[in-house]
Amino acid sequence: MPDMFSSKRQSIYRLINVFFGQVTVNHRRARISSQSGNSYTYTYTVSSSEAQGEATVNIAVADLAGNSAQKSASFVIDTVSPDLPV
Repeated sequence: MPDMFSSKRQSIYRLINVFFGQVTVNHRRARISSQSGNSYTYTYTVSSSEAQGEATVNIAVADLAGNSAQKSASFVIDTVSPDLPV
């Protein structure tokens, strides 16, 4: 017997993916903090256990038609305060 909910689950997953996409920093998921129209803001807090140095932000989105896109960017995590001798 076919799973009559399978296509609905897939549609819901695609719908969520369309509106929220997926944003990760060093493979850790960022949190959506606001949404207005087609504009979304994600928040990621660097934890004390993360290593200093280069980090990568990955963004992946898809729409209901099956179109998808991905983008990556790098930045530097620097939690060390500068040393200012007096």
